[in-house]
Amino acid sequence: MKKLIIAIPLLSFAVLAVLVIKANFGDSETPALQETEELAETETWEMFEANAANPKSTFQQLGYSEYDDVEHFITTVHDHWYAIHPQQRFTYTTEGENLPLLSKVVKEANYWKTVIEERGWTREFNRLQSTAFQISSPLSELHDQQKENELIHFQEQLDSAYKRATSEP
Repeated sequence: MKKLIIAIPLLSFAVLAVLVIKANFGDSETPALQETEELAETETWEMFEANAANPKSTFQQLGYSEYDDVEHFITTVHDHWYAIHPQQRFTYTTEGENLPLLSKVVKEANYWKTVIEERGWTREFNRLQSTAFQISSPLSELHDQQKENELIHFQEQLDSAYKRATSEP
């Protein structure tokens, strides 16, 4: 009985000590977290301001593109697509020439999104980007034969986007 009388206060003291330590540890973590969030926000604003000052970039564009403008991007992709031999163009393999091009379409369409929206080309580019992603993504649930069928749709969508980009001033 004596052991029980001594154990209960010791147990409650231990629980209280753990709660105090846990509360103090949580408080010391909060300023570091806030500082990290503020630093990330500052870096984002610096990138935003740098892009806003760049005459070749469009408002709200973050990142990097190897193309001068969206027309240059779509023209280059179109030319590169038709430079691939037709037998390889419509054959899906993980080493195929078409996969790097499809991946580039996904990345660049994201980069040029604001310009595409401003010009009203959203429908064409969304379909083009979606098809490219379905074919090139390692997470895609399409079988190789389905991907090869999608390559035909990709070419049709690329032609549509190319006509749109080259016909408008």
